Amino acid sequence: MAVYQSKVNSEEENESGLDEQRTVTCKEAAAIHEKEMYVCETVTADREEIKEFEAWVKPQIEGMVPVYGRSIDYISLEDFDLMGRTVFAEAKTESFTGKVAVAEVILNRVESENFPDTVEEVIKKDGAFSSWENGSVAEAPLDDECLEAVQDAVNERALPESVVYFREGRYHDFGIPYMIIGRHYFSSEEIEQK
Repeated sequence: MAVYQSKVNSEEENESGLDEQRTVTCKEAAAIHEKEMYVCETVTADREEIKEFEAWVKPQIEGMVPVYGRSIDYISLEDFDLMGRTVFAEAKTESFTGKVAVAEVILNRVESENFPDTVEEVIKKDGAFSSWENGSVAEAPLDDECLEAVQDAVNERALPESVVYFREGRYHDFGIPYMIIGRHYFSSEEIEQK
């Protein structure tokens, strides 16, 4: 329904002499004035685009960051910052793509049944990240590029969910070699198509 408002001609003036406002369909509005049909169609199209957008975008929750394309719905701002610091400590000299891949490994581990269920537990797990154990994560700054890499990782999956390992210089003795980005060798829990 559209609301059509117009000045009433002096010939058709209503008793009060005020503007007339009434609710009409788009077709009725078009019959009253051709331009109204265009406006009605535009409003309808905009509403459909908004519904599509709202279906894709997750609601904002204070203190949480939405995660897309994964079984994780949200991570806390603290976990987001911890990921940024970990990416800095593990991949500060790597390309942006390499930084995103490290962030993806963290999220993939959270999703895997073989690792803890939270970002903090994944990062702080004994033997998981040498940068946590040697104190580099605690000392790492909140670097803009590393935070942007984490944002890319939470916005869209780039690596398959089975890629849960990386190491500098060579592949781990476990896992299936997947790809090399810079000096990091990424491996998966199972064979993946590249």
